[in-house]
Amino acid sequence: MISIKNKIISYIFSGAFFFSPLPAVQDSFESDIQQLAIFEGALREMFEEMISLHQNTSRLNKKYISNIENDQIENLLFRFLILRQSLWEVIGKYRDYNTLTDDPEANMKAFVIGYYAALTLYKASGNLITINMRDDQLVDKLNESYF
Repeated sequence: MISIKNKIISYIFSGAFFFSPLPAVQDSFESDIQQLAIFEGALREMFEEMISLHQNTSRLNKKYISNIENDQIENLLFRFLILRQSLWEVIGKYRDYNTLTDDPEANMKAFVIGYYAALTLYKASGNLITINMRDDQLVDKLNESYF
């Protein structure tokens, strides 16, 4: 009985050692990967809404932007700006990826996460431009100053 008890205790301790909670850096990686997935989904929804706004607009015939369309455009713009700022925060967090830790593998993960955030930002900015570039009314609206 005692030998079985000792074996069980040794297995518990070895399991606790090998299956210990992830280090703080690894937790940060997981959290940032989840955030990037959320940001990408939100950007996709936002651009689908933007395309729908282009297809279902009456402002081209009226030559002015109605209050409802104005609110929709502002909502899309501010959502984009918030998502853009959030992506910049992730990029800034991993900017010095090569000195983040002493572990080269963790530094490589940091590089990949930061690079993915930068590519997501680049793609989102490009989509915003290409979706709206032929619509002078909307370009003027997006370039208005907001205070």
